[in-house]
Amino acid sequence: MGGPVSRLPRPDGRTHKLTPHQKEANRVLAIGRAPVKHGFAHLKNWRILIKLRAR
Repeated sequence: MGGPVSRLPRPDGRTHKLTPHQKEANRVLAIGRAPVKHGFAHLKNWRILIKLRAR
């Protein structure tokens, strides 16, 4: 394999820009994270999680 893999996105700064490889890795992580975040947002909008937590 290609070595250690981080599940956290790498932030860039004003003085340290990301390489194209790092940008692609961040994009792949975001593609996998977006459906999960959208699912939780929908549950919060339906107030299902609030009702389950209150019980």
